Amino acid sequence: MLWAAFERIAGQSTQGCIGLQFAAGITLLLVSSSVRAAPNPLQYDAGPRAGVSINSDQWLLGGFGRVGGWFAHAGIGDVGLSLHELVGVGGNRLTFRSSLRLDSIKWWGITRSFGVYPLLGVGLQVLVPVGPFAEFCERTHLPGCGGAYWGAELGVGLRFRSAFLEASYGTGELPNGTVTLGLAFPLNERAP
Repeated sequence: MLWAAFERIAGQSTQGCIGLQFAAGITLLLVSSSVRAAPNPLQYDAGPRAGVSINSDQWLLGGFGRVGGWFAHAGIGDVGLSLHELVGVGGNRLTFRSSLRLDSIKWWGITRSFGVYPLLGVGLQVLVPVGPFAEFCERTHLPGCGGAYWGAELGVGLRFRSAFLEASYGTGELPNGTVTLGLAFPLNERAP
């Protein structure tokens, strides 16, 4: 059946030409083996996270999304890029914090159940005064009562299967110390 299709495409009979049949067979074999979809080496994770921000007295709640598996065969760990969104309540402020981070998880064990990773990123924190503090800020116009602030983040994380614990240090007006717990749920199957 495959040869009949090839004969129609070629517009001639291939019975007398063994070399052409051999070349066509090799070509069809190569094409059919290369048409199969290559496995995706990237891992997509997302999940919730919660924690505390130490010097700004904030309870944090939010989520994250991560694309990992970059340079999977380079021997530098599970390099990933992630976006983190956190809302903080406490003190006299409401905070909104976004972070873009680069990390590299070093996994141990065949099942990849325990990992350690450094993280480096940039963050934006928006401070919104609330309650009587908001009224005080309106009357006095003090700098630092509210606004948007940028800074760098540097930290370390521990991961056991899908659970993780992270501790980070922020520069500028970002909180100096933040500790969060979270869960990472895979959104796709990772290629071996």
